[in-house]
Amino acid sequence: MSAWLRRLPTWIKITLGVFAVLFVFGAIFGKPADTRPQNLLAAPTPTPSAPSTTPTTTPNEDTFTVTSVTDAATVELTSQSGAKQTVHVAEIAVPPATGGCFQAESTGWASSLLVGKQIVLKATKLVLDDGTDYATAALKAGMAKYAIRGATDAALRAAETAASTSKLGLWAPPCNGAIDMPPVPTVNPEPETQVAAPQPNPAPTTKAQPESSGGSAHYANCAAVKRAGAAPLHRGEPGYSRQLDRDGDGVACEK
Repeated sequence: MSAWLRRLPTWIKITLGVFAVLFVFGAIFGKPADTRPQNLLAAPTPTPSAPSTTPTTTPNEDTFTVTSVTDAATVELTSQSGAKQTVHVAEIAVPPATGGCFQAESTGWASSLLVGKQIVLKATKLVLDDGTDYATAALKAGMAKYAIRGATDAALRAAETAASTSKLGLWAPPCNGAIDMPPVPTVNPEPETQVAAPQPNPAPTTKAQPESSGGSAHYANCAAVKRAGAAPLHRGEPGYSRQLDRDGDGVACEK
C-alpha cells in the first residue's frame, strides 16, 4: 500500500472500501441502465382486419345432371364441375337389356323422367329436385321391381304392392311380373269353320187342278180361276181361254 493511502483518515479508508466492494458487485451482477428517454405513450394495438363477407362459391358435388339412361336402374350423371359417373340404383330390379319383358317401356319412361334433370345423389339413391325418391316413383309406376337389400324398406315395398295390385306396367299382361324373359306370344286360335247343314229340298208345289167338267176345266172369269187356286193360267193349260187372257200374252189371270 502506498504511503499516501496510509496517511488517509480511517473513515475515508472505510468509505473507499465500501465503494470498491459496490463496484465489484456492480461489475458482476449489475446491468447498465437504459439512459434513453422512456416513451410513456403505449403503442397502438393493430386492429385485426374484418373477415371478408364475399361468399366463396364451391360446387355442390352432391348435385348432378342426368346425361343418359342405360336402363331404368342405370344412369350416367355429370357433376357441376364436369365430372362424370355412372350410378346403379340398387333398390330396384329392371328388365335386362336383351330379352327382358317390358324393357323398352321401362327404359323409355326413365329417360323421359330423368334425362336433362338435376338430381341429388345420396349414396345410391337418386332424389329429384322436387324431393321425390326415384326408386319409389319407378316402383309405383310399375316400371321396376323391388330388389331387397338387407332390411325391407316399407315405403318401397308399399309402392311395389300398389302397382302389382293395380296391374300397372310390367305387372300387366303379357309380363305379369316376370321380367327376366321375353313374353310368350299369344296365339289366337283359328276360328272354327262352320259347315252349313244341308237343307232339304223343298217339296215341289203341285198346282191345284181346277175341277173339270167332262175332262175340261172351264172358268167363267179370273175370279173363279183364283178361287180355284189355278191362277195364272198359261196357254195350253186346262181352263186357259183367250177370253181370260186380255193382253194376249199367253198368260191369263196373272194379276
